[in-house]
Amino acid sequence: MNKKQWISSILAAAVLSSPIIMPTKGSAAASFIDIDGSYAKKAIVELFDQGIVTGVGESKFYPTSNITRQDFAIILAKTLKLDVSNPPALPTFLDVPTSNYAYSYVEAAVKAGLIKGTGSNLFGTGQNLSRQDMVVMFVRALGVNPAGKAGTLQFADSSQIADYSKDSIAAAVEYGLITGYNNFFNPDAKVDRQAVALVASKFLKFKENGNTEQPASTPTAQPSKEPVTVPTPVVGGSSSSQSEHSSNSDTNAPMVESTKFEAIDNYNGTQDQLRGLAGAIGEQGAAVQA
Repeated sequence: MNKKQWISSILAAAVLSSPIIMPTKGSAAASFIDIDGSYAKKAIVELFDQGIVTGVGESKFYPTSNITRQDFAIILAKTLKLDVSNPPALPTFLDVPTSNYAYSYVEAAVKAGLIKGTGSNLFGTGQNLSRQDMVVMFVRALGVNPAGKAGTLQFADSSQIADYSKDSIAAAVEYGLITGYNNFFNPDAKVDRQAVALVASKFLKFKENGNTEQPASTPTAQPSKEPVTVPTPVVGGSSSSQSEHSSNSDTNAPMVESTKFEAIDNYNGTQDQLRGLAGAIGEQGAAVQA
């Protein structure tokens, strides 16, 4: 073995015995050169590590770029880990054919009831996603019923929010998914990639913490003093309770139906008597004569 062959053998052995360091998803996400100034940097890295979001090219995420509806459908499906392995043979939307790169994700979201489209059998492929539509789909994904929450909206531009999204936006505020900007929500503004990442991260934390919609609490009724009812003689049975105001002596005439009974009141403290039909009952202790 000559010197050159000997050196090659040594180098080969060194390579084989050394640990091979492979780049990880986390290190790749952290190496995005355009997310240091993003308010959603932490969320972007977390979602990249989970395979939910990807960069544009090898080194950039483009956090402030708008996101299209089909790209959001991909993120939504991945966030929920929807099954995209068996899409239908026929498309739901005319503008999302089976050849579309997002087809299986859009169809999975449709099947899960998260996507409704823009009308006329269209999904809106190529359109940038609005803030209010993003929120509507995330709240649907939570599986909660936001009905009736619109009344709690306090954004200065609440009147500009579409009716179909008001309840969902109010719910998203309540659950901490969104906050708005300086008391404005900007419902029609196009959402950017970093905003989607941040809301998706908050969504996952909300689900992981086991948070679910709680029914409105009903105040527990406080026990109140019920009025004490003074019992009256009942025809057909004898009274088992005595009046709160009863005394040892009886100086009042018994309560009877005058057409059926003849009342005999002794007015001397002794028990009253009733004379009438057989089976008629007077006050407790009264002697009844047929």
